[in-house]
Amino acid sequence: MSGWKEELQKQGGCGLLMMAWGVFAVGYMIYWFATGGNPEVKAFRDECHRRELRGYTPGYAPDYAIEAAVAKCERELRISRGLKP
Repeated sequence: MSGWKEELQKQGGCGLLMMAWGVFAVGYMIYWFATGGNPEVKAFRDECHRRELRGYTPGYAPDYAIEAAVAKCERELRISRGLKP
């Protein structure tokens, strides 16, 4: 039990701090990707997809309509961010 205390005193806690930072960074990246990233962008995409697929029964939109909606929404998002479409 005292071995880790001695090691921590030798290193000044730097290794422990770096480990904690690494765990936080990896956890945050997992959270970011699991939630879809930026909430404003997620809300924009959700609203755009709803608008584009409004004429179809939920769950029964054909693949070509979904692909067209995704392409149009991504183009609108890039334009709204000031990027090239």
